[in-house]
Amino acid sequence: MNFTEEIQDIDITISEEGGETVLDNSYEIDERKPNGEATAIREDGFTEAVNGDTFNIVIELSSGESEERGFQMVCNERDMTADLFVAEIRENRERDHKYFEFDQSVCG
Repeated sequence: MNFTEEIQDIDITISEEGGETVLDNSYEIDERKPNGEATAIREDGFTEAVNGDTFNIVIELSSGESEERGFQMVCNERDMTADLFVAEIRENRERDHKYFEFDQSVCG
């Protein structure tokens, strides 16, 4: 999700705990919408997983900022809850530093 006022070019790599890459892609994400809502991209169904599976996620902006995080499947096959990992691109008030915030679904 892009909360900045600029188009962001990003590279995302998602690997299984054993090291096998399941997603390696580049994206261009439009700037946030005039109403302040983030612009988002979504990847669905790129791998099969069961509860307990762990993934390593690396996100890098074309400007060089990068982050690496882990994600563990915990809500698979629960009614009304999707397993989601969310990465947000944000910037400070002065708009001179971009950073990432991460979140993942919590089973209900």
